[in-house]
Amino acid sequence: ATYCNTLQHTVTSSTPALLSSSSGVSALHSKFTQDPNFKGFRGKFGTDELFAAGIDAVVGPMDVQYIRAMFNEHCTVNDATAPFTAWNAGNIIETNAEREWLFVVGAKGLDQQT
Repeated sequence: ATYCNTLQHTVTSSTPALLSSSSGVSALHSKFTQDPNFKGFRGKFGTDELFAAGIDAVVGPMDVQYIRAMFNEHCTVNDATAPFTAWNAGNIIETNAEREWLFVVGAKGLDQQT
């Protein structure tokens, strides 16, 4: 209990000071987004009918062969090789969807043994 009380005191006592400076707010913000140009967005609520219809009614049903769907989204669409900037672990990287797929899955594809 003492450790928890100490931890709680440390967090709650340092948070106001952290939030009072612009650099403190930026540090907290960067925890939730790696894009330094992130402007945020305002959520929008839909109707009860839209909610009740579910995600499938909005974007369509998910492909039951989801690995195939992920491959198609990354490698076969028209913009699979269109460049974009990613902010990964504090590094700015020029990449594209196909390159990201190959990095994760590998050029030889999925290992179906594991």
